[in-house]
Amino acid sequence: MSDRPFLRLSTAGPGLPVGKSDSSILIVPVVSAGNVSQLCADLLIHTLALRQVGIFDPMYFAPVVGGKDGENGATVSTPMELFGLPGGDVFVLQQRSPVLKDRKDEFVSKLLHTVESNGFGSVLFLVGSDQSARTDSQMGSNHYVILAKDTTQESIASTSLTGLLELPLPGHPPTDQDSTESSVIPGSGLARRLLRAPGTTPRIALVQYVAEGDNIPDSHEMATVVAKALKMKIQGWTQPPSWSFAMYGTPHDQQLFG
Repeated sequence: MSDRPFLRLSTAGPGLPVGKSDSSILIVPVVSAGNVSQLCADLLIHTLALRQVGIFDPMYFAPVVGGKDGENGATVSTPMELFGLPGGDVFVLQQRSPVLKDRKDEFVSKLLHTVESNGFGSVLFLVGSDQSARTDSQMGSNHYVILAKDTTQESIASTSLTGLLELPLPGHPPTDQDSTESSVIPGSGLARRLLRAPGTTPRIALVQYVAEGDNIPDSHEMATVVAKALKMKIQGWTQPPSWSFAMYGTPHDQQLFG
């Protein structure tokens, strides 16, 4: 296992939570079907005007680099970054590149160690799942939740994520007896590993069924569920500037068709 720092804090960033607080939430989009979780994270970051807290070691990811969305400065975006606000309770991780196959176990271990050692009161995983693989019992809702192996409804109820237990998510009721080993989440990437891994911090996954394609509407739907669960008062979602020209191509010029 590498001794390199897994998370490097930005010198001008808002910093991590101060002390352990049940109200402090880390939102983690899991690379999964439709990339709906990453799109949802972008909506949260831009709508809440979150600032970069730090960057994660890029050695775990497929190489990727790009400009900062909406910024004209000299800084770049890296495979995985953490965002938040000074004194804020909501932190959003953004992952732009998948974890390398031979690094998956170490990545999960490092990420959960970071959660346990930095004052986060709870973790919300955002997960997209292949809607074509839904079972009959899951047809009643487009969303459901799964608790992590060491998490109970009581432990979630003591955090700011308690709203997820109140939402009408009948597709897969979040009972303490649910087994993550037997929970099938098609197209969910590392979600099962993250839910099976041991840890004392309460963790819950919000799963949304999606089809591959233009998943911007799906991301708005997921973000709305998150905002409702966390009792956020959102007047309207702010999309990243790049979505207007770099997502799924630009609209056809109608003059081409007479």
